[in-house]
Amino acid sequence: LKMQKFSFLGWVTRGIATTQEVCHVIVTQTHIAILTRRINTAQTAEEKHKLEYERFSLMKGRGAIDKLFGRILSQATNHVKEDQNALENTHQPLSLEIMPCYRTLVDKFSQNCININKNLYTLTHLYKLANLCALQYPATDILQVFSAECGDSHRSLIDVN
Repeated sequence: LKMQKFSFLGWVTRGIATTQEVCHVIVTQTHIAILTRRINTAQTAEEKHKLEYERFSLMKGRGAIDKLFGRILSQATNHVKEDQNALENTHQPLSLEIMPCYRTLVDKFSQNCININKNLYTLTHLYKLANLCALQYPATDILQVFSAECGDSHRSLIDVN
């Protein structure tokens, strides 16, 4: 099946896309944009309701992941806002020295908090774990934060993409 450029999002109604027909979507918002497009073109009220619920569930799951990472960083930095902002808003240089720490944090986060393989949206936050390692926050302290902050509601999240 050969698709025209952008037709996978339903932007093209015929032939080749022009700049007026193309809307720009941030990569992390693609799934929501697709659902919104499908809601707007739903043929029945039942289909529209189902899609709206799917979008609501997706946004609720993303919000839970966002809040969890916020709480993890807050606890890890002892509530120092400047440090938390540095962890959230920068991408520290990566090196081989941080890889054991980073791997430990990613593995334990996926095991004890949110299964990364089943919730791809989590990938957008993993740089924060790398930042913790690069800025030499002890992995043992972060693991304690995982234990304190992660609950059954997080472990039960599935398909938050």
